[in-house]
Parts: sequence; C-alpha cells; structure tokens
Amino acid sequence: DFKKKRRTAEIQSRDGDINKIYDNLRMLTGISERDSALIMKEEIECEKECLLPRRAMVEIMNDAIKKGKTVSIISDMYLPASVLEPILKNMEICGYRKLYVSCEYGSAKGSQLFQIYKQEVGCARCLHIGDNPNSDVAAPRKFGIDSYEIKSALELLKMSSLRKLLVCSNGNNNQIALGLILAELLNNPFALYHTSGFVPIRSYTLLAKLFAGPTALVYLQNLARTIQKRPYEGILFSARDGYLFKKLYEMWYEPDCAVPAIYFLTSRKLCLAATLDSDTAISDLSRWFPDPEKLRAFFREVVKEDFPGDLKLKEHSAVMKEHYKTYAKKLSIDWKKTYLFCDLNSSGTAHYALNQIFSTDLDGFYLCRKESYGKRELKVVSVYDEKEGQDFSAVVDLLETIFTSQAPSVSAIDGEGQPVYAQEKRTKQELEMVEEAQNAIMEYIQQYAKLKGLEHMIGSKLPEVILGLFNSVKYEGETAFLSDLKHVDDLSQTRTSILK
Repeated sequence: DFKKKRRTAEIQSRDGDINKIYDNLRMLTGISERDSALIMKEEIECEKECLLPRRAMVEIMNDAIKKGKTVSIISDMYLPASVLEPILKNMEICGYRKLYVSCEYGSAKGSQLFQIYKQEVGCARCLHIGDNPNSDVAAPRKFGIDSYEIKSALELLKMSSLRKLLVCSNGNNNQIALGLILAELLNNPFALYHTSGFVPIRSYTLLAKLFAGPTALVYLQNLARTIQKRPYEGILFSARDGYLFKKLYEMWYEPDCAVPAIYFLTSRKLCLAATLDSDTAISDLSRWFPDPEKLRAFFREVVKEDFPGDLKLKEHSAVMKEHYKTYAKKLSIDWKKTYLFCDLNSSGTAHYALNQIFSTDLDGFYLCRKESYGKRELKVVSVYDEKEGQDFSAVVDLLETIFTSQAPSVSAIDGEGQPVYAQEKRTKQELEMVEEAQNAIMEYIQQYAKLKGLEHMIGSKLPEVILGLFNSVKYEGETAFLSDLKHVDDLSQTRTSILK
C-alpha cells in the first residue's frame, strides 16, 4: 500500500516539502532513515523520467525574456527549488528571475503565494500563465495579476476529435501507453488552433506512435503470453508484416524465453503456388481467380511459364514445394518441429498452405483473424477476431504499410533456395515513411518498457479504439501524401486507398 501511505504522509505534511512528507512516512511505516532516503531519491528520479517540457511554452518564455520582461516561475509543489532548478535547467528552462515553490513559502497559489509574489515585485503589471482554471487563472486575479489559461494535454484531448480515447484511460498501464502519445501529439497547447478540433498529424513519427505504437505493444504482449503456454521450438515471423515484430521480439523477449525467432519469407502467392498438388487446391485457388486468364497470368508471374492444363500446374507446384523446402533448410528449419506462425491480419491463406508442407501443423498467432472464405481447420490465437465485431478493415492497409519490410514481396524461390523478389512498387517517400515510422514504434515501446515494464499489459480495447479513429485526424505536412497513397494486394493486385 505504498501509494496510499505516501499520499497520507503528504496530506499530513500540510503543504510541507518532500523531506517533511518522508518524515511522516517513516512515522507511518516504521522504516529506517536510510530506507526512507533511498525511496525518496527513487521518487525524485521517477519524477524526472516522467517530465518533459512543453516546447511552445518554453519558446514563449524565452521570447519574453529576450524582450526584457521579468519572468518568474510559481508552482504548487512539494519538491523544493533545490530539486526543481536542476530539472528545469536540464530541460533548458532558464533565464527566469526567481522560482516560487509553495512548499518553501508554506502557502499555495490558491492561498497567499501570489500575494507574496506581488509584494516582492511591487506595482509592476504582471501576467500569470498556467493550465489550472482555479489556481492559475482565478487565484492571481484576486491579487491584481492578469492571467491567461493554456490547456493541458488532457484538456485538449477532451476538446478534440480523439476524445473517445478517454474511455480507455482507465488503469495505470493504459494511462502510460496513452500518455506517451499525448505527450507528443498535444505537447503544443495551441495544437488545435484553427483545426475545428481535428488533431493534426504532421509527421511520420506521430502517425506511427498514435496508430501503430499501441497496436505493436498489445501484439507483443499477447505473443509473449502465448509462447509461455506451449514449448515452441521456434517462431516464424511471416514476411513482410512480421519484419518489425521479429526485431521487437528479439530486442525484448528472445534472450529471456529462449525461443528463437526466424523471419520467414512467404506470401499468399508463393504458398498457394507451392501447394497446388490436388484438384481441391486448384479449385480453392479459382475462388481468388475465377477468370482462367488471370489464373494463368498469376502462374506466369510465379514461375515464368504458361500452363496448358491442370496436370502441368501440379507438376510445377511440386517443384515449387521442393524449392521452398530447400529455402527452409537454409534457415535451419526442421519441418518436424513445433513452430508458431505469426501473422498480422489474415484469413489463414498462407498458414493453411504451409501446413501442407510442414510435417507438424503450425499454430498461429495473429493480430486479427479474418473470416475465411473456405473451411480451414487452423489452430490460431488472435488478439482480435473479426467475427466478434472488431473490424480492422479500415486501417489494416496502413498497418501493413508501416509494419512491413523495406524489401519487396517475395514471388518465388529458385532451385538454390534463394528468394526471387517482385518488382518494388513503393516510392522513395513511402520507404522513408516505413523507416521513420518503425524507428518511432521501437522508441515508443522502449519508453513504455522503461516506465512500466512490458510484462504489464495494456488492454486490447485501447488500440482498437485508437485504430477506429484513423479518419478522425487531420493529415498535414509529411503525412499529407496519405490521401493519394494506394495499398497494393500482392495476390490480387487490387489497389485500395489508405485513407478510406
């Protein structure tokens, strides 16, 4: 009950500083002076880790100082100036005349702190800027000080097109996951100026942290839980959506759980081509390509040959399967071992096909399992399930665009077990977005792990709500090109707009 006891000690200190609070805590708990000092030091370090400057306000303060204004800082806080000043300096907040802290004056802003300040500055005209309507706006006016209210990130969120996120702000884990986004998204108190409440997304970094960061986090956390339940001998992260997840898994989980990760080149096109060893499989493929000419074109692209009949299809498919096995052998994959196949948003096409190649059926782990067009008996754990009403169709193209590898899709495997890649159709700008977005996602997860620890899981509802707000923001600057961006399906070659 540390939190409860710490809060009780603070109330009993009656606006005293942190030293007084910990004196009370020792009396409440009976801990030693040494332990008390260690805990207090840890609290201050935690405070430092969770603080960051609002950059626009620092610029305004610096501009005021440059113009000859006398600037002071007034704060209701139990940390004394000796602790706060180094923190402010580290954030490049300097040049102010004096720091007034309530715990050192024995009075809060809502009481007499502004009166003390006013007595010291005399008859000078003063303006106080802050985000609390009572202590920062109403209180200074009682003492003849003008005031101006800026909005906190939380208040901005309440006014914005993303206010629905508040329904997911319950629990410390969710609050940290959400706070890491808002700390950047609404750092500027003027972010909503002339936007009609639509939050502007001007950089790839913000785009990734908002829509992909929590999704990647919930995927990783549920993956870790899944691999604890069965002794898998390897994890196959399927190309290309598994590229980033393999990197994240190796960074945070592989050293501890000792289940090796493999980035496994696959695509629906390749898997289907390697498993057409029966009339049933060929019939299933016709569901994708009801037009015979498109079916022949599909295979011409895979093996660079035309096919006069189904028999030839089966022969070439058998060759493709052997090529695939050669490729797997190069990765030291044992077809008889137990592997977990990881995919993003899937109906199981590649997974089902791989089960026709592996001696032991693969278990599956998906972010979202879509309804299958055929009867596929697959053992799959999914964070979300389309049939339960959680539909990611509106944003799955964006997720696949961000999480993907920078290499083109694999279209075939040659006789030496080497991949043959399709022609790259993404622009330089798209590839730059992928790189910057993935770096931002890794930074986001690193921040969460530092503040909370990845073992503390966020609720799956949070990413679901965030993804549902994909069309509730304003894309500007770097992200403006999304309005023209198309996602190309590697199997059907259909093109769909990223922004629906």
